[in-house]
Amino acid sequence: MNRPAPPIKLVPVLASEAAAVRAMAESIWPEAYRDIIPPEQIRYMLDRMYALPSLTAQLDSPEHRFFWIEAESVRRGFLAVELAASDASAQLHKLYLLTAQQGKGYGSAAWQALEGILQATGCRRVTLRVNRLNAPAIGCYQKCGLTIQTSDCRDIGAGFVMDDHIFEKTL
Repeated sequence: MNRPAPPIKLVPVLASEAAAVRAMAESIWPEAYRDIIPPEQIRYMLDRMYALPSLTAQLDSPEHRFFWIEAESVRRGFLAVELAASDASAQLHKLYLLTAQQGKGYGSAAWQALEGILQATGCRRVTLRVNRLNAPAIGCYQKCGLTIQTSDCRDIGAGFVMDDHIFEKTL
């Protein structure tokens, strides 16, 4: 019998914790994407998206909000969202759980908590990109009420592409 996930808390990530975010991403990504994109692309994207100067700049930016996903005082993952005040929207850039924490309801619980935070800021719409082959993430986001609006394939450099569905939800 599946028991519900313990209640989660979204705890703001401090700028001084950029290295901890990078370390967690380094742990999560190879497993999460091993059957979706080649190892060389995983490394390229980690080095690009989780470089400490980039993470620190995002953590210092008022538009970006990073949160640890915690349950029972243990970090289970992290998420990051970018707010756009101009049109009351947000883009979820990151929602990752450690491999051992997946499938336990933490992702859905984190999404619900994030929705509350976004609504409190006046956000009315959220979008995100998901690799077209990432069936577990697609299923989770659809379960949370997001729908695919379009798909695209975007060049990210070094001969790699992001082949994604773009999801959206009105809050």
